Amino acid sequence: MDIKLIAARKSLEFPVDGLRLTAISTPDTLDAIRNLVRFQWVQIAQPMETFGLVAPVIPPGVVFNSGSWTDPTHGSVFVRFLHIEQTRIVMDIAGPSEVLIGLGEAVVKTIRDVARVFDEGPALTDPETELHYSEMTIQLPAPLSMILPLPLRQLWSQSIPDEANQLLSTTLYMDRHMPDTPYGGDRLASPIKSQGYRLSLRKGINPAAHVYFSGAPLNTDAHRAYLMKVHEIVQQHMHP
Repeated sequence: MDIKLIAARKSLEFPVDGLRLTAISTPDTLDAIRNLVRFQWVQIAQPMETFGLVAPVIPPGVVFNSGSWTDPTHGSVFVRFLHIEQTRIVMDIAGPSEVLIGLGEAVVKTIRDVARVFDEGPALTDPETELHYSEMTIQLPAPLSMILPLPLRQLWSQSIPDEANQLLSTTLYMDRHMPDTPYGGDRLASPIKSQGYRLSLRKGINPAAHVYFSGAPLNTDAHRAYLMKVHEIVQQHMHP
């Protein structure tokens, strides 16, 4: 079984006014975070949507891109981005989720040490919760469509003209929704959003290789266990 790790992402979720964005947006704090993670790029700008809507506030947020963090166990790890919103700090690395523990602690400590506010409150309180997301690829023993009922596969296959020499690809997307709230549409067009379970053919690889991209709201250990189960299910459907 071939499973490759692409990235791990984590969000620290703070209460309103638990993250003092104005204080964090000052040059001293920005420089301290940039130097801590050796970021190549920093900008006061509205971060992209990952773990939820980004509030339109002033300042709009802070965006750090392309840095490097040294983890005691894993060594130097590439940090794809670190975004600070009104109530959220999002970290994304090309490494396992456990690296995000030390990185998050270092970022929080740096903010608390450097950022200053003009009242008695802290620049950063403790987060209310943490959210996870990760991206991997897996090579399955057969197409993902094997998990679909045979009559459905046959029906869809019949929709392709014989002379077209094409095949149908299967994308699996699952997300959680409140049963009494109108459906807002899926997020397949924007995989950067860190919600839902997605399995789709890996871009740039021949479909015959059965390599799939997987994005899931899980840390990397839980994500690997989930993909191993997917592999097992596909294998079982090959030999009912």
